[in-house]
Amino acid sequence: AAGEVREARGEALARRDEEVGEVETTHRELLHAVARAETSRVEAEKAAERAATLEARLEASEAGALLLRTELERHKLDSDTLMRSEAGRSSELSSASADLEQAREALKERERRLEASALAILQLEAQLTRMQEAKGRIEDGLTARCERAEARMKAAQDALGEAGT
Repeated sequence: AAGEVREARGEALARRDEEVGEVETTHRELLHAVARAETSRVEAEKAAERAATLEARLEASEAGALLLRTELERHKLDSDTLMRSEAGRSSELSSASADLEQAREALKERERRLEASALAILQLEAQLTRMQEAKGRIEDGLTARCERAEARMKAAQDALGEAGT
């Protein structure tokens, strides 16, 4: 009878040691999962910083586009004024024509710049949208990972509690 008790006790101790090993393995895996989740969180923060930078660049581009529009309007007014004032002066006509042509070229250049700025703004907005969508996916993934990691950690703690008793 004493031999059977020792054998049963040895088997129980072996099962407990095996369960403790499994719980420790699960605990290590949970610690790794938490570390990966933290890395993902840092990556999400970096993505958010990049998105904020892009948003600032977008705002700066919009301000630049507004300045170009204002300058374009000024050049249009200057061009119109020049055309009216020079129309009555036949002796200065060739000079006025040259100035007008320069103003038109400047106007065309401003319009090209404005179009380029508008395209850049659209590209930045698209990139910002993609970054915000990526940030959302990363945050969703992090939330899911954290929830799974917390559930596994709770299960491991429960198993450790049961193994210790």
